[in-house]
Amino acid sequence: MTTIISVRRTTNIVKIGFDHFFIIYNTLTVLALLLFWSRYMWRIYAQDWNISQEQLCRCNDCHLTFIAKRIESIVRCPTCNEMIKIRPKKSQKRIRY
Repeated sequence: MTTIISVRRTTNIVKIGFDHFFIIYNTLTVLALLLFWSRYMWRIYAQDWNISQEQLCRCNDCHLTFIAKRIESIVRCPTCNEMIKIRPKKSQKRIRY
């Protein structure tokens, strides 16, 4: 004996007027613009270069001098892709005469 089960699927369609559609569309557009603008501003401030936070590095292989961030301890040369270890500079001692 087999049992046949029939499932009746109903779909509810949400009807909205033109005025509500216009409000929802404008709200989503403004939210998308705010999202893109905030991401753009975050990228500018997160990857901003300050003169006080950068230093010059020189590659030993190709002798290219380039700028590296001070917080990085190992960088790659942009030309030959050689890894360069940045050593902290020793503070200069005062010589008193």
